[in-house]
Amino acid sequence: MKILFLSLLVAVNLMAEAPGPKEHRGHRPTKEQQHKQRLAIIKKYDVNKDGKLDKEERKNVSEADRKLLRPPGPPRGKR
Repeated sequence: MKILFLSLLVAVNLMAEAPGPKEHRGHRPTKEQQHKQRLAIIKKYDVNKDGKLDKEERKNVSEADRKLLRPPGPPRGKR
């Protein structure tokens, strides 16, 4: 009886910690979310305020922000 109870307790605990459908590791934001992220990044790094990131401005983009600039959808080469 104790083993059954412990097994049930472990199973419930594992289910509670399982990520939801949009929380899994490969989740990519929607086009709308990514568009908002791109606008925020451009606003953050656009020094000359022309609405675009030129070559010098792109060099200053952090690695974390660079990942947000990827196009929406599955990663390239894995379609």
